[in-house]
Amino acid sequence: SRSDWLLAEAEYLIRLANQRLITERNTKNATSLLVTADGILRDLDEVDLLPVRKALAKSITALRSTQMVDREGLYLQLSALSEQLVNLPLMAPELDEEVSVDVEAEITEAENGSISEEWRERIFQSFNSALESASDLIRVRRRDAPLEPLPSVEEDQQLRHNLAILLEQAQMALLREEQAIYQASLEKAQVWLNNYFELNESAIPLVEQLALLEQENVVQQLPDISEGLEVLRDYIDSWHKRHTVQQSDEDQAGE
Repeated sequence: SRSDWLLAEAEYLIRLANQRLITERNTKNATSLLVTADGILRDLDEVDLLPVRKALAKSITALRSTQMVDREGLYLQLSALSEQLVNLPLMAPELDEEVSVDVEAEITEAENGSISEEWRERIFQSFNSALESASDLIRVRRRDAPLEPLPSVEEDQQLRHNLAILLEQAQMALLREEQAIYQASLEKAQVWLNNYFELNESAIPLVEQLALLEQENVVQQLPDISEGLEVLRDYIDSWHKRHTVQQSDEDQAGE
């Protein structure tokens, strides 16, 4: 009968809404399907369907009030950040000693042989004397850590590649709703940036944005909308039993 088809269609839509909510982790399509199913039940105009419609109304309200995680937006923000962060300049080592320009120039000229032997000896004597007396020609700065050599091309590429991997790992964790891995990946990325990259004024806003993204919740909390399907199936079973008994009575009466 027409009622059979409409009930079957409503059941299909409600079951599809439950499946979409689980697989897509998005409330929009599930809400639309439940609203359509409720419209079908409304057109049937059966008083016994009110408990079903009540369950659907509760599910629709829960879906509409759910705070959605903008996974697409967060993913795109991480992609844009990654493109800029991996291109930041690497940190350059600091010099331990600063020698005055005058002495450096004189020594350079002496090494190039542009002055006489006598002047060369006088210059080096003057330089050695300056070292011994700790004059103003040299300023020494102490470092707690040993001086790191400049990275080679391969090391440069590896440092940038490792940073990109950490950000990609955060993106994958975002899509899988793995909160711990997402936050750990971004935390490691910030440590990597602080240890190996030159964080100039233009880089600070990027690092701050990365820290804000680390605090984002990536786990989507979803309501349980299975009640409407259970109540409708109970109604359909009772409806079929009722009409089967009615048909049997009519057949007996006909005999």
